[in-house]
Amino acid sequence: MTDTGNDRLSFSWSMEQHGLEPVVNALKSLGYKPESALWPAALRMTRDLNLLSDLLGYVQVGQPPLKNGETVPPQLTRILPGGYTVASLVENFKFEIVGAFLMASELLADKSKAMALLQRFIERGYWKTMSDGTRVKVVLPAAKKHPRCPECGKLFLSPGVGCPLCNQ
Repeated sequence: MTDTGNDRLSFSWSMEQHGLEPVVNALKSLGYKPESALWPAALRMTRDLNLLSDLLGYVQVGQPPLKNGETVPPQLTRILPGGYTVASLVENFKFEIVGAFLMASELLADKSKAMALLQRFIERGYWKTMSDGTRVKVVLPAAKKHPRCPECGKLFLSPGVGCPLCNQ
């Protein structure tokens, strides 16, 4: 572990030396579910060593919560494709921290596919299974930043482009 000069912890992790156990343990401590997909998720997190370092560092410092008006932990501030950060994925998409790290990994591995998924979430929201087994539709704060078509209600995701459904 070394100090990179900006309060972000850095780890020199390698598959050969450490295996996936530290990554699995970090995802577990952040509440990753389902247990059956934990190892593949850990493997996906190893695609970008800087992001993996942020994940392990965040767990190492005790997983400080994101609170409005308080300083964002530096491990959650790395700029990702699309201008997102792990912290902004939590705030704008209502992801749990573990889900935000995994989406960050997707953004770094396949930007166009991940951006298309985020756009779909903005347009439609997504369904989340609660701890009691019920499912709720999550409407995203990110969706409120876009105007809607006055005719059909579809979000305008591209400024200056008319509605693709009703040409308004």
